[in-house]
Amino acid sequence: MKRVKAISGQVVVALLFVFMLTAMDWSNAACGSQPQRAGEGRELYELDIYTNQNGTYTYIVGIALAEILNANLSWIRAVSVESMSASSNEHMMYDADDHMRRHTMYFANGDAAWRGTGTFAGRQSRRSKIGFNFGLVANAMLGGVPNVTRLEEFAGRAVAIRAGNADINPYLIALIESKAQNVRFDRIDFNSAVEGTLSGSIGAWFGSFFSRAADLREWGGNPATVEFLSRARNVHFIDLPLDVDRQLRAIPGGPFEDFYCVVVPIPAGAVDPRQTMPWYVALTNTIFMVDQDFPEDTLFEILRTVGENQAKFVDFHPQGAFITPATMAIHTFPPEFHPGSIRYFNSVGVRPTFLGDLTR
Repeated sequence: MKRVKAISGQVVVALLFVFMLTAMDWSNAACGSQPQRAGEGRELYELDIYTNQNGTYTYIVGIALAEILNANLSWIRAVSVESMSASSNEHMMYDADDHMRRHTMYFANGDAAWRGTGTFAGRQSRRSKIGFNFGLVANAMLGGVPNVTRLEEFAGRAVAIRAGNADINPYLIALIESKAQNVRFDRIDFNSAVEGTLSGSIGAWFGSFFSRAADLREWGGNPATVEFLSRARNVHFIDLPLDVDRQLRAIPGGPFEDFYCVVVPIPAGAVDPRQTMPWYVALTNTIFMVDQDFPEDTLFEILRTVGENQAKFVDFHPQGAFITPATMAIHTFPPEFHPGSIRYFNSVGVRPTFLGDLTR
């Protein structure tokens, strides 16, 4: 009897063991249908992508980038984070700890923190490098006052520039003051600038237009820009001085020697049918920056994934059509791409292009 009980106990133990193995197999099968976040033999990499305010093109690109990376790289978990501005992102990264620096990609218009210009004057930081370019922005001057079409004619008038302490404002002010005296510069928000120009209380304003094609022949703006162009019969496409742009840049040790913005012409009709001549605007690129210690192999894989899935950005925003391996390599001053970016460009046979050489 004791032998039978012993055998029965062994059977129970065996059955329990089989049950546990079966449960583990079932659990593994169930988990197998889920993405394995640390797959491909790599440790899970968490990436925060700081963009801009909700609704902007940059904000939408950040969401698209996170979704594309998460869908194609099982070892990355990317999250898009809304922020106040490019300048805010640079200040945040300037004070970030080492861990955050290695796990953050952030939107910027230039690299003021890298060079110690603008609001970073006197505290240069060489820690950031260019990841990749994903857009071109034309800071363009439009006027609503009849017969006032040249910068010299803005003496004593008001011009609307970006609210706050945007890094580009000193550059735009210097361009205008080189041609006109006693100009009043009003730092106001975008919609107020449009309304002020329409009413005549402001002589001109700087609107922002974004390239929708790599050949720079199609540009668009936000709703306020489109509304202004459609409503204002007397809108003038005012040229910025190319000669002064070069003079400002040529001053040795000057504040604009390596500035990221450059005056270039965009083709006639690229912005509006009434634009019958090339329009000289202050052009800058829109880039994702990373810390110099950002993992090189990780950045290479990010750019490779972006290049292989470039068409998917259009599903998120029409301006996503601008993103190609070639346009990702557009650079400003100086051309400080991260080694991971350079490795990707070499792999697809792309040579980095200086912003000012696109249309000259």
